[in-house]
Amino acid sequence: MTEIQAGQHIYASVEKEQSPAGRGGFQTLCYTHTAITAEEIEEIEPRLLYYPADAGPVKHLYFSLSSGKAILARIVPFPERDSAGREGRYLAHSLVLKSEDLSCLGPRFLGIWEGFPFASTVEEALALCGPEPGDMPEAAAHIPDQTAGFEEARLWPLDEFKKWLRLALRVDGLASERMAVALVGDPEQAHKALAAILPFVPSGLLPRCSFDTYFYRCNLVSAYFWAVGLPEPPGGLKFKAVDARARRVTAELEEAMEISFERWMAEYIGTEDMAFYMRHREAAYSLCEWLDGRREAPEEGDAPLLQSVLSVNWIQAKEKLTARLSERLPSALVYRLTERPPYPPRQQFYLMKNGVTSLQAVELLYYAYAATSYAVPPRDEMQALGKLLEEADHQDLRLLYLSWKGQKSDLRKLLESAREEAYAHQVRTLLDFRILDPVDFLIPGKGAAFISAYRSSGIRSLAPVVSALVSAREAGCLSALVPDLPALPPEELLPLQKLAARNAGLPEPFRQVVAEAAKALPHKKGLLGLLKGLLGKYMFFSL
Repeated sequence: MTEIQAGQHIYASVEKEQSPAGRGGFQTLCYTHTAITAEEIEEIEPRLLYYPADAGPVKHLYFSLSSGKAILARIVPFPERDSAGREGRYLAHSLVLKSEDLSCLGPRFLGIWEGFPFASTVEEALALCGPEPGDMPEAAAHIPDQTAGFEEARLWPLDEFKKWLRLALRVDGLASERMAVALVGDPEQAHKALAAILPFVPSGLLPRCSFDTYFYRCNLVSAYFWAVGLPEPPGGLKFKAVDARARRVTAELEEAMEISFERWMAEYIGTEDMAFYMRHREAAYSLCEWLDGRREAPEEGDAPLLQSVLSVNWIQAKEKLTARLSERLPSALVYRLTERPPYPPRQQFYLMKNGVTSLQAVELLYYAYAATSYAVPPRDEMQALGKLLEEADHQDLRLLYLSWKGQKSDLRKLLESAREEAYAHQVRTLLDFRILDPVDFLIPGKGAAFISAYRSSGIRSLAPVVSALVSAREAGCLSALVPDLPALPPEELLPLQKLAARNAGLPEPFRQVVAEAAKALPHKKGLLGLLKGLLGKYMFFSL
């Protein structure tokens, strides 16, 4: 149970002798002078309208003042006429909450009507007034820690509940068109419909979800509320009807979701398990409002939240990401980074919020190209990439760029200047690209590092590599290839056998394993295959 101090306001039709001002009719009898100003009373009074039908039900109102204070009112009709024989008398007892108290309570403010002793007669109201004429003290209001909203929500069919919540999320759009949600039914049914939906409305929208549970014969022009209770379905185009009795939205709603939070809500809410929605509702709303351009960037949320919001709002996220990246990069590179972004949610959020530096851009571009198996990009993109690499170098991306351009001389200069460890990394990177011939990467004096990188790459086309090593006078490194030789297929082994036959200076372990592996090869069938096999042996052993 939470206790708050609230200002009070009493408005009623009284006889002259009952009025602190000495006049009869409708008027403010008293109010908490320290909580409400005279200007605010001018805002309050026009909204406290009541035109009773025969039954004369009690109704509840909620609305916010321009100052941010919240008004929670209860109106009861008087069956008796006044001294002049006029009907339609009633009394409105309102509580005035500070905006910070409303934010603290959230949808729990609905519990105020459950236990607070609102006045029902003029005598009760006058008894609440203070010793000073027209003044009254603040009141202590006790609000339950839980509301009946979750139980009410479970009574709604899920699809209808989502439609009802969509109308709540569109509170600002409806207000801009002076349209309202019509809750068709009696005031109690209207109140239950509100109790079902308001706990699921983000706190940023809650102050605008004003309502009047019995709006009979009232006019939206003079007293606008987001949701109004009506005993019968309304006519005209100014209402979105909800059948509060049958828990069904009868208004036509377009299938397209207008705001990002709607899409997130539709994906993640369910009346059976509300845990994820309720846990992330506020953060998701802030993030969605930012995506829609209605607020500043929020703080970073956790990964599941970011993933959930960005995945269902990818079009909006991509637009924001594109706009941010375009502040630094040409369109060709922006397209590459947004076409199939390989970013985890937090990195994507960071880029959307902060943009990208040149150093970050080259790193991201490299991984973007890797995701396409290093396919050659269009010419305009290649030109833009070359200019970017002049601003911020990235070793692997530069290797890729030179490979695409076929600039072997520049590539070899880069490899020649690298130390052995860096050179081995560069060779492995170039081999991953599978764009140029591996022998283009062999630098004299770095044969051991080349072979180490070559073996780790998983490539097994050894014949041209061995030939290149021999030509570069790096034959002494061939012993490192010995473990790979027995597993070579015949089309690889036979060229090595011929190479060994022509080069007596190859390491003996290499020559021996090549010879043994060649002996183990099956001969081709037929006379020609036999002669080729014998000829190969003769050439090898004669050297």
